[in-house]
Amino acid sequence: MAYAFINITFPQYRSGACARQAAAYLGRTAFEGFDFTDVARDLVHSEVVLPDAAPAAFENAATLMSLIDLKEAQRMRKTVNRKRWPQIGAFFIVALPPDDEMTLDESLELLQRIVAQIIATNALVAVVAVHDPRRTTPGARNRHAHIVVLLREVDRHGFGKKVRNLFARPRRNSKARRNYMAEGTHWPGLAYEMLQIYLAELGIDDVVD
Repeated sequence: MAYAFINITFPQYRSGACARQAAAYLGRTAFEGFDFTDVARDLVHSEVVLPDAAPAAFENAATLMSLIDLKEAQRMRKTVNRKRWPQIGAFFIVALPPDDEMTLDESLELLQRIVAQIIATNALVAVVAVHDPRRTTPGARNRHAHIVVLLREVDRHGFGKKVRNLFARPRRNSKARRNYMAEGTHWPGLAYEMLQIYLAELGIDDVVD
């Protein structure tokens, strides 16, 4: 049985925990004081997805993440006693089917569809990496992708304004005493639908939990 899962967090800029650290982690590399080369064997795919007008320098994930750190640092008026810190971006973790349910190439096609859906209506950039623990632990089934969507629009000049309409906005139904999604995209539901559709396209007689 295939599983649809998306988790989203919103890391904030810090001098010690930043986009540069994410670049090293995703790419399983050593970069500016962060070293994840000891787990490099599970990296099976990485790419940067850019809008057409993006600067050529953005094609390198490490350079891109350094530049977004610099951009967010420049926008801060103070770095002490802050109540809110600037968000770097939206960090997605997406479950991908293991080899006995879907090949790596098929999983990458599914991932590309999800990424395209995330950045479809905005000129955003996404850093993508796929980690497969089966490369280091025989029998492991939790192949997954990381998608880092930087929340600033991109054009030929670099980073522009922040985008704030990517995510569903919860509303409270006072009579039913529950929350519901009123606007935006509900990404876990979308992941479920896209996986189910793709399995049908491939002729795989499987269901999505």
